[in-house]
Order: sequence, then structure tokens, then C-alpha cells
Amino acid sequence: MAQSLRTFSPANVSVVIFGVPISGYTDGTFIEVERSEPNSSHSTGADGTVGLTKSADKTGTFRVTLMQNSLANLILAGVQATQDQSDSDLIRGPITVTDPSGSIFVAIVNAHIQTPPGLSIGKEQEPRVWEFFCETINYVPNPLGVVSSNSVQAKIQEGLDKALSTAQNIADEIG
Repeated sequence: MAQSLRTFSPANVSVVIFGVPISGYTDGTFIEVERSEPNSSHSTGADGTVGLTKSADKTGTFRVTLMQNSLANLILAGVQATQDQSDSDLIRGPITVTDPSGSIFVAIVNAHIQTPPGLSIGKEQEPRVWEFFCETINYVPNPLGVVSSNSVQAKIQEGLDKALSTAQNIADEIG
């Protein structure tokens, strides 16, 4: 009989932004994903007749909260610097969040840094919150084996290779 109760560990949650694996999360909540609009809206007529409208809007916001000394801050700061140097270009790419305990797989299409973190320095590590605007957010339940399948892993690796190449190009241009 298969084990039905999986164990969650935040250490096993994988976040890949623009193909680059991210680490160095703060204690507590470190990933937030939300759509801009509900799935539907309704109207109720004077006689109580209800009309439903399914929303086509799948835009939303993704936030990752990193520790002050996370190397991921440097990568994302490089992306932000590139955006700042351009008059009109935004660096856009995919974001994925996977949880091997089986709770969720999030696939985000065409995200860009919407708001870089503010700066605060204190006696202790200060969190750095990176906020992304997302053109499309898809939530997919992650039943056993879906995310670990070879085809999904190949797509993730393809995105990783592309993003690492882009990050290297950015690093070459900056310094």
C-alpha cells in the first residue's frame, strides 16, 4: 500500500526564477502567489436569477522573501539593474515552484520584477522581498510523480540552461 501522508519540508521546496534555482529564504512565509482576480463573478437579477461570468484574467503577483545575505539577491539585483538601464525593456521569464510532498506545482509565464526590495539594515538579518508581476499563473496539484517525471524535469532543465546563459550575459555586460 502506498504511503498516503507525505511529509512537508520547506528545505525541499524548489523555486526557479528565469531558470535559476533560488535559495536563502527567510524564516516564516517565503513564497506568496496570488491571482489578481477571482475565478468568477456573478450578477443577481431582481427575480433572483444568477448569472456567472468566468474570468479570463490569470495575471497576478509572485513574492519571494530572501535573507539579506542570500546570493539570489545578487542575481535578481542584476536583472533589476538591466531593467533600470533600459528605457523600455523588462526582463521577463518563467517561475516555477515545486513541493515534492505533493501539495502544489506553480507554473508562472512571463513574469518580471515589478518591485525590488526596499532597503533596511539592522542588528539582525533583514528580509528582502522581491515582487513580480505575472502574466499567467497556473496552479497544478502535484500528485506523486508529476513534477518528477522526465518530461517535466527536461523542461525545467531547458529553462535552467537558458536562464543561466542569460544571467552570464548580464554579468558580462555589467562587469
